[in-house]
Amino acid sequence: MCVIGDVAGHGPDEAALGATLRTAWRTLVVTGTPPERVIGQVEQVLLVERARPEVFATLCQLVIAPDRRSADIYLAGHPAPLMLDGESSAEAPSHCRGRAIGVPVDGGWPACSVDLGSSWAVLLHTDGLVEATVRPDLVPGSADPDGRRERVGAQGLLAVVDEVRAQGSTGVVERILRRVRDLHGGPLTDDAAVLMIGGSDTLTAGERGATLADSEAWSS
Repeated sequence: MCVIGDVAGHGPDEAALGATLRTAWRTLVVTGTPPERVIGQVEQVLLVERARPEVFATLCQLVIAPDRRSADIYLAGHPAPLMLDGESSAEAPSHCRGRAIGVPVDGGWPACSVDLGSSWAVLLHTDGLVEATVRPDLVPGSADPDGRRERVGAQGLLAVVDEVRAQGSTGVVERILRRVRDLHGGPLTDDAAVLMIGGSDTLTAGERGATLADSEAWSS
């Protein structure tokens, strides 16, 4: 069972809230809270801890079955993860997506069940990657007449993942982050994080990485 999430906004308050929600999620999991109840309980922590009533968060929770042949995906306003097999990548079903936590509207977080097969990996990510824009000099026609740049988007990220995986099976997560940054032409406008897990020795798995929007560590 794993999770990736994103608190809306930037700054120390949002960073502190993100750390608090991560601790709350982990506490609920290790104390045996059923997966279908975890997100609702995390939301209760957010409502108490957030500095302003308009602050919300998104998250993707992944629950792998004991036999590692299927999984349940819970989406709280978050981008769907990418499903990786031995040759290609595809976006996981998102028709079960629920609302972001902290948003005062009705709705819960039903599970999307997916088959994993015998050789698989799942890549969870935040929207900092899909909302990155593409340099027009790298992809001609990726800007409209007003100069607004096209976003990487889900399909663009899928292409990046397939490109990176074709170049080797080590350091996949870091290379994905760097490739998106290269497409964007510099530091991203939003923080970005990637988590990849898997159940086969034939696929790279068990990696995670993140970059702050203004991080100088990714300039080389």
